[in-house]
Amino acid sequence: RSAPEETPRRAPGPGKAAPTDPAPAPQDPRTAEEVMDLVLEIVHIRTGYPRDMLDPELDLEADLSIDSIKRVEIIGALADRIGLPQDPTSGSAESAVEELSRIKTLRGIVDWITTHTPTTPEPTPAPTPTPAPTRRSTPARLSRLRVDLLPAPLADAAPETLRGLRIALVDDGQGIARTLATALEDMGAEPTILPSAEPGFEGLVDLSALRPTADPVLPDAFPALREVLTAGTPRLLLVTGPGTPGAGLHGFARGAALEFPGALVRAVDIRPKEDPERIAEQLVAELSSGGEAGTDTSASVAYTAEGTRTTRLPVPAPLPTPHTPA
Repeated sequence: RSAPEETPRRAPGPGKAAPTDPAPAPQDPRTAEEVMDLVLEIVHIRTGYPRDMLDPELDLEADLSIDSIKRVEIIGALADRIGLPQDPTSGSAESAVEELSRIKTLRGIVDWITTHTPTTPEPTPAPTPTPAPTRRSTPARLSRLRVDLLPAPLADAAPETLRGLRIALVDDGQGIARTLATALEDMGAEPTILPSAEPGFEGLVDLSALRPTADPVLPDAFPALREVLTAGTPRLLLVTGPGTPGAGLHGFARGAALEFPGALVRAVDIRPKEDPERIAEQLVAELSSGGEAGTDTSASVAYTAEGTRTTRLPVPAPLPTPHTPA
C-alpha cells in the first residue's frame, strides 16, 4: 500500500500549530489496550496519519513509509511516557529502544512492551492484628522526697596541692579575703585579691556575696564566672552565708559542676560573723579537696555555727494525707 496523498511528515502550514505529544502519564504497568491506545496517539501526532488509518497489523515501513529514524523517534516518545525496561548492568533503556525500533508493526511493539513490563501484583491485605488481652495496670507506687541539710564528712583537704598555685580572691570588704590570703601564702600559694572574678588563675574564691552592701551576685556575675570556667580554671569556690545576697550560687555551682566535670566547682555557706581565721581554714580545706586531690565532689556544702559540715541531699518523706499538712 502507498502512503496517503498528503505527505504526513511535512511541516504544518501557516497558522497551524505543530503537533505535540500528549501530556505525560504515570509510568505504571499498563494493559495491552492502554498501550495500544497510547502508541496510536503518538504515531498520529508524530506522522500526521489519522488514527482510523493506523491498523495495528500494518507494516510500518512498507505500508506507512515510517523509516527507522522515525521509528526511533516514536519509540523515544513512548519511552518518555511509560518507561521501558532497563538493562540491569548499565541501567539504560537503550537496548529496549533498539529492539523496539526493529519491530515492523504496531501490534508487535505493543506485544513486546506488555511482555517485558512487569505487572503490579495485587497488594496482600495486612493481617488483622489480634488485640492483646486487656490487663489491669498496676498503678505506680508514689514516693515523695524532700531536700534536707545532712551532716557530711569533713572535706578531704590536701593543702599541699595548693603550693605554688596562683589563687584569685574576690574581695568581701570585711577582711575575710585578707585573712585567707595570709593562710594561702603560709602554705606556699600565690594569692591575689581582686574586685571581681577574672580568668588566668589556677583557682578562684569569690567572696563578693559577703559584702555588707552588696547587690545580688547573680545574674550580673554570670558572664565573668562563665568565662573563668571556660578558660580552664580548675578550682572555683563561691562563698555565701545566711542573709547574704548569694541567692542562686548553689544552683549555679551544681549546674557548672555537671558542665565542667574536670573542675572543682563548689558553693560554700559559711558564718560571716565567725572568726575569720576559722573561716579561712574551712575555705582552704574546700579549695584543696575534690578532683585530683580527693574524691569529694560535692557541689554545695554549708558549715553550721558549731563547725559541722553539711550538704543538701534528697531524703524520703511521707506522702501527705488529708489530715497531715503537706
